[in-house]
Amino acid sequence: MVSWSSHRIIGQVICGTYYINIDKLIDDAFGHDSSRYDIEKLYKLYKTVKQRYGEQGLCYAVLHHYIDRLSDIIASEFSNMVQHINSIDKSRICEIFIEDIRNRLLLDPKNIFNLINVGDPRRLFNALYRFYSGKRKRRTRSTWEDIILSNFEKMKREPYNNMVQELKDVVNTLVIKLERNFNNIVYLVLTDKEFETTLKRALHAAFMKITSVTYRIAWGTYMGSEEEIEKIKSELSRNIEELVKTILQCFSKPNY
Repeated sequence: MVSWSSHRIIGQVICGTYYINIDKLIDDAFGHDSSRYDIEKLYKLYKTVKQRYGEQGLCYAVLHHYIDRLSDIIASEFSNMVQHINSIDKSRICEIFIEDIRNRLLLDPKNIFNLINVGDPRRLFNALYRFYSGKRKRRTRSTWEDIILSNFEKMKREPYNNMVQELKDVVNTLVIKLERNFNNIVYLVLTDKEFETTLKRALHAAFMKITSVTYRIAWGTYMGSEEEIEKIKSELSRNIEELVKTILQCFSKPNY
């Protein structure tokens, strides 16, 4: 999640305006971010935003979802990187980080706007198996396959098909602007006051993955000493803190 103040700054850059009432609609009125993956909730948001704020409002609503997902994707990337910190090519760390999160954002299978933009569920299925690989993610993949297919079938029918055609143009234009301003937007997300909370979830995910291998978690019980567990937590926390500092050096502070 990203603070509304950062949504405002990014909105002014990408859409030429911002609407705090749209932030409230997305985060509160329709269930937090549910219009990002539920086409019925999206249709309700679409009708409300279009009626009240027009095309610029639609741009801002779509952008809100992309930025919130970018925050989650960045945190997930940190979780993945910190687990393989010793094998990362430090000379290419900026290039790898930026390329990975851009690819994940623009083919994110958990974002209905990518389905609207590419118009082919198979491309999102490929991304799903790429970004959520392994036996532990089988249930996640199955769940999102069902969601993607359900949304895709509904997109062909009334009343959703007209909305999809209009949003496709909005998303296409927005994605071009996102890519043009990508590094600046990533910097704003990394320095956002809400990002620390998202990062803590990523740290916990990394900890669970590492300890599940190291200590063979069985039925929620760690098979290792409390001191060993705390040592891993502390080391992970230090590594991810250093990683964030390193990644921040990849970017220049934007002039807005």
